[in-house]
Amino acid sequence: MILETVKSGGISHNSYFLGSGGEAAVIDPRRDVDVYLDLAEGHGMNIRYIFEPDLLIVDAWGVLGTA
Repeated sequence: MILETVKSGGISHNSYFLGSGGEAAVIDPRRDVDVYLDLAEGHGMNIRYIFEPDLLIVDAWGVLGTA
């Protein structure tokens, strides 16, 4: 099992990459997704789940419209 904390510089935000058995989850992702794709590739995993606890904030940023 892998658990990586992804810290965002300049703001108080942590997200998490959790994986096991070739599958991974991202918890509370930031907008720059390359870090998660790089982690998945580096650990030989596929991102299968994304947990976003702050949908109202994400929608205000316009992320849901670009998905």
